Amino acid sequence: MKARIPKHREFIIDFPKEVSQEKADEGWEKLTALLEDYKKA
Repeated sequence: MKARIPKHREFIIDFPKEVSQEKADEGWEKLTALLEDYKKA
């Protein structure tokens, strides 16, 4: 996933293969929520 923060850098986030899909999905949800909160600020 690429996360682009306005007026900042672009980050490429990739979970290690050892992380279960369920945990990775949970992580993406939290990251997406953080980005949405950042956009509102």
